[in-house]
Amino acid sequence: MGDIKTEIFVADIPEILPDMMESLTDAGTITALPAVPACISQRRLTFTKRGISAVPRHWLRSIPDGSLIGFLAADEKGIIQLWGASPNGGDVKQLTFLSSSISSPINFCPNGEFASYVSDGRIYITRLSDLKTFPGPEEKEAHERPVGAVVWSPTGKELCYNRYVRNSNGMFLQIFLLKLKGIHSEEL
Repeated sequence: MGDIKTEIFVADIPEILPDMMESLTDAGTITALPAVPACISQRRLTFTKRGISAVPRHWLRSIPDGSLIGFLAADEKGIIQLWGASPNGGDVKQLTFLSSSISSPINFCPNGEFASYVSDGRIYITRLSDLKTFPGPEEKEAHERPVGAVVWSPTGKELCYNRYVRNSNGMFLQIFLLKLKGIHSEEL
């Protein structure tokens, strides 16, 4: 009781904003939070047991048609998984069933069929239609493992990510491109 829990809220903004929106002065002060204009309604989208995960730091993502919002939260075992919610409300749905927590932000491919992320030091993608998860290449050296978000190319045929590279001057964070062999097949 009294614990802080993070949930997802949606602000419904009218397509045509009233003229008075330009002159609103309720943007907040040093001692008061900003007020929401009366023409905008807020509603709570998720009602989870433990709340949305703050670690790893991530941002909500939606598939291109806007019908699914992705977020990270712990499952019953405390493992951080990818979950999805409809912007229209309803129950949240667990989208990954990994044995190790997701350790990066998530991203959806341009056609909305796959999600990408890092878990257990390697890249994974999950096909949303059947929730099948595909592992990417395994890096043997810890410094060669992906760091940060895994981002899709505009075509959805490649993934871009960062990893450290060692040379005689030290370690440097570099950008790498992973070409997907057959995104609709059983391998990356």
